[in-house]
Amino acid sequence: MSRLDRPPDATVWAATSSRMAGSLMAEYLSASLRRTVVTGPPEELRSARVTVLLSAVEEPSTLPRVLRALTAGRSRVILSYDGTSRAGEILDTAERFGVWSVFDAREDVRGLVDLIRRGLSTAPSSRHASSSALSHWRLPAPTDRHGLTPRERDVIRLLCAEEPLDTARAARELGISVHTINVHLGNVRRKLEGRYTGNRRALRDALIDVGWLEC
Repeated sequence: MSRLDRPPDATVWAATSSRMAGSLMAEYLSASLRRTVVTGPPEELRSARVTVLLSAVEEPSTLPRVLRALTAGRSRVILSYDGTSRAGEILDTAERFGVWSVFDAREDVRGLVDLIRRGLSTAPSSRHASSSALSHWRLPAPTDRHGLTPRERDVIRLLCAEEPLDTARAARELGISVHTINVHLGNVRRKLEGRYTGNRRALRDALIDVGWLEC
């Protein structure tokens, strides 16, 4: 699409291929923010101060291409995702593409409004995506014989050791965010369904009991 053919600029862009989802989100955000909010397919590449990509209604195979295009500009990109599906993979890939922030669509939508306000209140910066994330996205995350992914294994190795790291330090060690660390921990806890894992010690004991962590 040429520059002359592009839709007009906006303050906030709700990028989605679903006309209904986009209209509902744009209406809610416009009323909450009292700012101009437009919607349209991600391929339109609108110029906006903040872009919210509603990834739950997009084809997973197209997200790398879309994220690369969106993050190549100066818009603050917020990736709204469904935390019940492929959350760890989505968050890791979002970080590699330079997504400004992520939002779990299961949470109170007011949290998304707060994120957008923060994005609007700070100066934009250009962050370019890493092309290596494109190939990673298309491959299913491999698991070990216990059903843990390599990243989940790394997380429990650091956080559930005899002398564990705190979450912030583990995030720095792995080069991911604290939020992503917590998503991986949540995935591990779901795989331990039926066992009490309410605190770090209980999680460690459960991992040892099932043979997923050595003493």
